Amino acid sequence: MSMKIVPTAAVLGAEIAGVDLSRPLDTPTFTAIERAYNEYGVIFFRGQTITPAQHVAFTRRFGDIEAAGLFRREHEGPPTAGSQIAKESAA
Repeated sequence: MSMKIVPTAAVLGAEIAGVDLSRPLDTPTFTAIERAYNEYGVIFFRGQTITPAQHVAFTRRFGDIEAAGLFRREHEGPPTAGSQIAKESAA
């Protein structure tokens, strides 16, 4: 499946499909993702199954990670929103 970038009906945001974030991304694919982020401000990847380490590795490709104080660490490396949301949902 090739990557598709579909703008949302909202004021900002786009959904990106056809990308498996659990695998390393080649430079052209990441460049297209980064371009979509810069254009739409928010990007969504539905149905991804990635580890916290894979999440951090993907995020780091955009630059240094700046963590806000509202996230807790549940693994080595910077905290991620996904791990925080999952823990709160389980409670």
